Amino acid sequence: MFRIPKKELSRHPKGYRICVGQHQGADGKIRPRTFWLGDDPITAHYAANEYQAAWSRLKWAGGSLWTEEAIQTARDFIARFVAIRAEMHDGLRQRIENLEARKRGVEKLKDEITFMFGPRPGDPILSDETQAVAENEEESQQSPPTLYAAVDRYLAVLNDKRRADSHKARAERILNVDLKRAQKDCSLSEIDYLWIDRLCDHFKNRPLGRKNGKRLAANTVATTLRYLRAFFIWIDDTSFGGWEAPRKLAKPFRCNVRDLMTPAELKASGSIKQFDRETLRKLYAAASDFQKCLMLMGLFTGATQQELSILEKGEFDLDRSELIHFRNKTKIEGRFWLPPELVDLVKKQFQRDPGDAVAFRTSEGRALVTFRDGREVSDAVRQTWDDLRRAAGVPNALSFKYLRKFLGDWMMRHAGESLAQVALSHVHRVS
Repeated sequence: MFRIPKKELSRHPKGYRICVGQHQGADGKIRPRTFWLGDDPITAHYAANEYQAAWSRLKWAGGSLWTEEAIQTARDFIARFVAIRAEMHDGLRQRIENLEARKRGVEKLKDEITFMFGPRPGDPILSDETQAVAENEEESQQSPPTLYAAVDRYLAVLNDKRRADSHKARAERILNVDLKRAQKDCSLSEIDYLWIDRLCDHFKNRPLGRKNGKRLAANTVATTLRYLRAFFIWIDDTSFGGWEAPRKLAKPFRCNVRDLMTPAELKASGSIKQFDRETLRKLYAAASDFQKCLMLMGLFTGATQQELSILEKGEFDLDRSELIHFRNKTKIEGRFWLPPELVDLVKKQFQRDPGDAVAFRTSEGRALVTFRDGREVSDAVRQTWDDLRRAAGVPNALSFKYLRKFLGDWMMRHAGESLAQVALSHVHRVS
């Protein structure tokens, strides 16, 4: 669940409210837009989340002010959520009442049999089936909610949200594998501040990885703690199993990546890996047309493997030698100039299947990067880049993603930090 910072979500005698985006008042002035979210804190968090999501979609579409259509869409979603939540609570309440009525019926039948015939030593008062039903119902009502049950519920909720497949896959690996390797299942009532602090210390000590047997990288530890923090915040926000977070919940999850590094790692981190021009010349000289196209896209647009796999032909204006693409993470429009050689190479790729809307595919017509069940199963860009490194005689050359770093570093040195951020679509274009 989205956790609203205290500065953004304020409590008022009339209920919760949040300020999101801007709108034009009746007098024509531009003012911040305030939305009322109601008195229920959980509903208020969901409503605030949807307003922020609607505002992000509006800005992604090029808008700078709230429209009535966007506001109505957000309110319709919130109304549906409140209705579904109320229906779910009514269903749970009815189920509890049915279980309690059934248990009372079993107890009444037991009393009647005992009154009429009297208890007989060694003979069950109730039939085996009725006794089993009563025992199972009593056990299900008394069994406390567990950590693993919370993990399963959280991943199910996350799977229904609009999140990147890579984010969902990493959350599943960290919670279903790393967390369960580090901690056995236990009741949520056992989880207090010291429990969480010991769990975080386990990862801060950088245990051995499950694949290569080496100590976890410092950045991997920081990422793991960030996903774990989101998980425990969700349990607290939703009150799953009646669990309430201890005071200062976020403190154990804080870490400085440099503090986790060894002296040798700190020394190595001071030198930034970067392509040199001679290596780029060798790679380009040995590349096929398809490999040259991918290489130039990485150098001139900063495209990653995933972005190359989802680019559409409609985002290219080859007559103007331009690519217009919205970054998935930043939702910021990027406009990139394409050199003449890249334009010719892109045209050849488009001619392979004129009816296909996707810009780049493999020779077999498949997507460059594919996922199954939220996990990456194929990366044709990485595979063809490995082939190119061997063909060019530089098998130890940096991976494909460093082409984007080369673009950012080159722009930083020759055009300044502001334009470098624009080139990577980290900020909006400057006038």
